[in-house]
Amino acid sequence: MLREIQARAEELRSVEEDKEEIEGDCCSFNLLLPPTFTGKYFDLWVIRMLTFLRAKDLFEHWYNKPCDEVCDDLALNFIKQGLDGNFLCKVVKATTSNETWEILEVEFGARGSNQVEDSSVVQHV
Repeated sequence: MLREIQARAEELRSVEEDKEEIEGDCCSFNLLLPPTFTGKYFDLWVIRMLTFLRAKDLFEHWYNKPCDEVCDDLALNFIKQGLDGNFLCKVVKATTSNETWEILEVEFGARGSNQVEDSSVVQHV
């Protein structure tokens, strides 16, 4: 009986190790947490953030149309969560998601919102 328990425990350890390896390799996109901007590749972060907002069903409401207060608060929360602490201080006083987004575009030289909207990458995400 003890050998059976040890064999089962070893099996479970092996399954957990395989699961960790798979999660580390292919499942790095987390729908619970927005992508983090760390100071490099702002244009790529924009695409990832817009994709994240689309997955949360906020993109159409926030990016293309006027947004109600709840939608704006959610978008603002996700955008600010997606900023490394060094960059959050640049937008800490912004009270709307659009204001925050505009500050980031000016600060980091992102493509204008029309160019991002017209990007074939963004439209196919």
